[in-house]
Amino acid sequence: MGNFTPYKKKCLGILGACLVLFFSIYLAFISPPKDFPTGRYITIEKGLTIAEAGEFMKDKKLIRSDLFFRPLIYLFGKTDKVIAGEYKFSEPMNLYSLVKIVTDTEFKGRSVRLTVPEGLTSKEMGALIGDKFLGFSGDDFWVKAKGREGYLFPDTYILPVTYTIDNIITRMTDNFTAKIAPLREKIIKSKYTLKQVVIMASIVEREARTLETRKKIAGILWKRLDAGMALQVDAPFGFLLNKGTSEITSADLKIDSPYNTYRYKGLPPGPISNPSFSAIQATVDFTPSAYLFYLSDPNGIMHYAVTYAEHLKNKAQYLK
Repeated sequence: MGNFTPYKKKCLGILGACLVLFFSIYLAFISPPKDFPTGRYITIEKGLTIAEAGEFMKDKKLIRSDLFFRPLIYLFGKTDKVIAGEYKFSEPMNLYSLVKIVTDTEFKGRSVRLTVPEGLTSKEMGALIGDKFLGFSGDDFWVKAKGREGYLFPDTYILPVTYTIDNIITRMTDNFTAKIAPLREKIIKSKYTLKQVVIMASIVEREARTLETRKKIAGILWKRLDAGMALQVDAPFGFLLNKGTSEITSADLKIDSPYNTYRYKGLPPGPISNPSFSAIQATVDFTPSAYLFYLSDPNGIMHYAVTYAEHLKNKAQYLK
């Protein structure tokens, strides 16, 4: 009993020392810095190692020291890596709380609502994007995205402002794959490849507006293609020359380009726009008919003809 008091004092002394040590460690390494960047957006770039992310966060005054950053990632992180993205903190956070946030795969930064209308080219998409995202311009997008022309599905997207061009292209092409899934079996069973369907759909998109009309025009164009005739459609000139169909001149029709369907038979070498589901569906579920020719009058009404002579009559009557 006489030895208990000194032992108790020793235990209390050790406990006190531990508390002082823990508090000192907390103040020196765990607690938020005094100048923590509250209310500001901080972007953690993609590809940083844990060590590099720790140094970055220390430089940005998010943490006091990166000494315990890596161990806490492995002990308490939701993943074993730092998730790239843009972060905004409404209040100062200690290292433990910060680790939980920056290893959470759920995006917490600013987002961009991007509505892509049907039938735009990748260049027109670039103009639409402009400077909405961090790190690249609309022109940068067009340069990279034009290689995926036709497969960038028109839709409304909610995307992180830190998305890269590759991120956006992947999101749009994945959406394309998902949206045309109901048509996959019909495409496989048809005599046309997916590429041919998308090219034709990109033309049909710009040649007509309603599903019914698109189906009829798709049937005519497939028929012309199968017969070895030139498609002779104006839509590719919008892609080739950045012109509307009403602006096309007789000189334009003589341009030596594989996209000139007046000079070259067959489909153009690639899509001339990014077609809607409606245009793709019309191209797959086209309406067969006896017609080989069509034209749209100034009011947007379609007129069809079986023979070229009938087509010339329609031109004389409706395109005065």
